[in-house]
Amino acid sequence: MSDYTIDTSILIMLTRRNPRDIFPSVWLPLEQLIDDGRACICSEALDETRQGDDELHDWATTTEGFLCPPDRPELELAQTITEQYPGWARVEKNAADPFVVAHGVQHGRIIVTDEHRAGWNAHPHNLMIPNVADEFGVECIGFVELARREGWRI
Repeated sequence: MSDYTIDTSILIMLTRRNPRDIFPSVWLPLEQLIDDGRACICSEALDETRQGDDELHDWATTTEGFLCPPDRPELELAQTITEQYPGWARVEKNAADPFVVAHGVQHGRIIVTDEHRAGWNAHPHNLMIPNVADEFGVECIGFVELARREGWRI
């Protein structure tokens, strides 16, 4: 069984397309993964949930066991990633991305993101999480692939 690091983009996508109050069956399997300790969000990604829907941030902060506080090696790796890819992470856009990748690396987790790889000739500031995660040997999948791997029938 795999463990997962959840990127903010997945939560935003779920909130927009499958609001929890209307589609609870979409959210319940994710909540079960969290309850089982197999899915979490790093604190920097949690901070990004403040930029959008208040209900999303409330859900993310009150879901017990969802937050995975960073440890020192994770913080150091996030700094290394930021230095290795200058201009990639920007406060107004994707400040949490180096931390999401570092969390995946340090804890051997698959990153679940709604982002797709930028083309092979993309400028460094246009890279996406899967581009950088590839460089560190971390697998990235989307929500549908997560559901397939976990055998969810929603």
